[in-house]
Amino acid sequence: MATQLKNFFLTKINFEIRCCLLYRSLGEKVVSKLMTIKLKTIIKASWITVKRFGWLPVVVLLAHEISAHVIDGYARWPEIDIPLHFFGGFAIAYFVAGGIKVFAEYQVIHKPDLIILTAVVLGLTATVAVLWEFAEWVADRILNTTCQIGLDDTMLDLLMGLLGGALFILIMLIKTKGSRK
Repeated sequence: MATQLKNFFLTKINFEIRCCLLYRSLGEKVVSKLMTIKLKTIIKASWITVKRFGWLPVVVLLAHEISAHVIDGYARWPEIDIPLHFFGGFAIAYFVAGGIKVFAEYQVIHKPDLIILTAVVLGLTATVAVLWEFAEWVADRILNTTCQIGLDDTMLDLLMGLLGGALFILIMLIKTKGSRK
């Protein structure tokens, strides 16, 4: 894995050096045009990612909002928080993995090795889980909500998000192994 990370960063550095050399040899207008084409590709890949893979995070978010504000599910069944965080982690992992696939298809990024893909998907899922908990904390402080009951609740929420992401990764790995046969 260390070799893969080293190659990744060397490739990135070489890309930056090539851009500088290209800029010097071709001039500002040509490089600007090439960068515009790359930006258009990135925007297109982003839009396709949202269209193909954004539906699941939206469904989980809507389930949370309906549960919290329409049917008062958190008051009736406080444990509903656990599956929602689990499915939230699953949905984010699905979205991130889908985005990486689309960006590789559009050659915005190189298709990562399975171990790098797994690390990136789990890492970004964890990051989103932490940001969600931070948003709950801010809502409690500014809006006087009661999203966070305490440290145990926050830790369980984070764990459920990671377990949801891990389940998605496990399914992805099983599916990938099955397609190699």
